[in-house]
Amino acid sequence: MSVGETFGDLGLGLKRLQDVVDALHMTIAEDRPAGGGSMVVDAIESETLDLLGLIQEARDGVSDAEKGLRSAPDLDATRRALVLCQKRVQT
Repeated sequence: MSVGETFGDLGLGLKRLQDVVDALHMTIAEDRPAGGGSMVVDAIESETLDLLGLIQEARDGVSDAEKGLRSAPDLDATRRALVLCQKRVQT
């Protein structure tokens, strides 16, 4: 498997994760207790939004890494993008 294929697989995995977390966020928003906020629900919703942001940053890193491999490969830019992606996934 080439490096480009690996980035493609990583991008697809992150997209699936983003879809699942987005569905979780929608469930939290739609099933919020009527008549007022709940501190627990608010905290979970906040963490879910933070996670969505980290996933998007990781996807952006994959995209940057893929761009670094096109035409005249820029392996240093690809390496930096991969490091960013890894940091976001490990957060």
